[in-house]
Amino acid sequence: MDAQTLAAAERILQRVYSRQPDSVEAVFGLAMLRHVQGQKLEAIPLYERALELNADNVLALNNLAWILSQEKGDHARALELAEKGLAAVTGK
Repeated sequence: MDAQTLAAAERILQRVYSRQPDSVEAVFGLAMLRHVQGQKLEAIPLYERALELNADNVLALNNLAWILSQEKGDHARALELAEKGLAAVTGK
């Protein structure tokens, strides 16, 4: 994505989030945007909030697990999140 597209996405997501702070779509969208922008540490609290709103969001579980493992070295929590995501997909 080019910078103009990312800026437009951010404006839209921020507008939705300001009006609907419990919108899982807005929170998750902002988390993904931060992730894509390379602002992975800033994405962490947004992914965590998305999971508070929808604990079975497999993409949020996966992405948060990856960031925690790769950026923070929190492999234990990353594994826990990855296993939860796997369980959500497989039903086990």
